[in-house]
Amino acid sequence: MLSIAVLGCLVLVAGVGALSYHSSMKISEVRVEGATVLDARTLSESARGVLKSEGFALFSRANMFLYPQTEMAAKLARDFPRIRDVAVSRESLLSQAVIVSIAERVPTNTWCGTTCYLMDENGLIFDNAQATVGYTFFGGLLPGEPIGQYVLRGRLDSVTGILAELARIGFAPVSLRIENDSDYTVRVGRGYDLKLGFDTDERELIKNLQLLRTNAALAESNDIEYVDLRFGNRIYVKPKNAEPAPIE
Repeated sequence: MLSIAVLGCLVLVAGVGALSYHSSMKISEVRVEGATVLDARTLSESARGVLKSEGFALFSRANMFLYPQTEMAAKLARDFPRIRDVAVSRESLLSQAVIVSIAERVPTNTWCGTTCYLMDENGLIFDNAQATVGYTFFGGLLPGEPIGQYVLRGRLDSVTGILAELARIGFAPVSLRIENDSDYTVRVGRGYDLKLGFDTDERELIKNLQLLRTNAALAESNDIEYVDLRFGNRIYVKPKNAEPAPIE
């Protein structure tokens, strides 16, 4: 009796497996919504690739009830870093169409090495840049492929806030270079660099910049190499071809 029961179960499972391959239950369409920069056809083809079974499979991966929904979403997010959010669903219970809804990342700034890349609001590098966007950052990444790395993770909001304040008071930032874990340098439109620290108090920094701006000889000078603002209420100015000296 046990062997008959086991045989019956095997026949039932095999029957369900065969039924899962029936054309009436096969996903016939993968439709992508929300793509603007990304190509919807390419995304659809990538998603369809998840539905293909390698070798013998008892149940069809293309079955509308059994398709690997989570795997499909994960593959798209992994293969297309520009995708910020992705959701995979079907239009209705008996629909043979899969809907892939995506939201793309919005570029806010640019990171440049030997070539330039786009960053989102969290500092994630997600695509090559055809043109620079927002502020331009240099340095601060690990060796290797930039896409997928973060620029100033956990610090970006604070730093871009300081850059906006610099622009507001007349020191328009041109670019920012991450020197190490403690310091960064901002090139300003006046033609020199500002040396800053990640732990610099923003209020102290703004006060020092206001002082610098009111010093006409410094504010308009073409002979400044850099201004060092990393030492609290002490400002050090480095003229070209001379040693740094504090502003008294």
